[in-house]
Amino acid sequence: MARFFQLISFIALLTSTSQSVAQSQQDTLRVESGFWSNSFYQGNKQISEEEFVAFLNSSEESRRLYDQADWLSLLNSGIGLTAGAFVGFATARYLNTSELPVVPFSVGLSLLAISFPLEYVVNRKMNKAVGIYNASLRRTSQRSMQLNWGLSANGIGLQLRF
Repeated sequence: MARFFQLISFIALLTSTSQSVAQSQQDTLRVESGFWSNSFYQGNKQISEEEFVAFLNSSEESRRLYDQADWLSLLNSGIGLTAGAFVGFATARYLNTSELPVVPFSVGLSLLAISFPLEYVVNRKMNKAVGIYNASLRRTSQRSMQLNWGLSANGIGLQLRF
């Protein structure tokens, strides 16, 4: 009977450990950059931006990085639209008069050149925020399980906390 109890305890331990690891893989967040907006995922399930931000609120550092990335993304959108307006104006003027207005065209290209590295910074900060959240999730899932042996009225007992 003692061997049977040991076997059942070992199977319970393996089952709970594998479920904990599998659950942490399903809970990890990721961001995929799209043309107009980002797509947010928890495991394989697509979630809304509000749900994504709610998950990031558990870590102050990841939320701070996400807020910076969000602000820079908004700034980058403004710069991109302004660059498009300047280049569009210069192109329309060129098509009407066959003379290229150098100043608006140069300003538009300069703003466009600024927007590309800024987009890289936005993606880097967003990925770092997600990485911090996922790392804290792994640490939490690893720390939360404890296996204790102890004496009870019936002999030696196994206690698993998670």
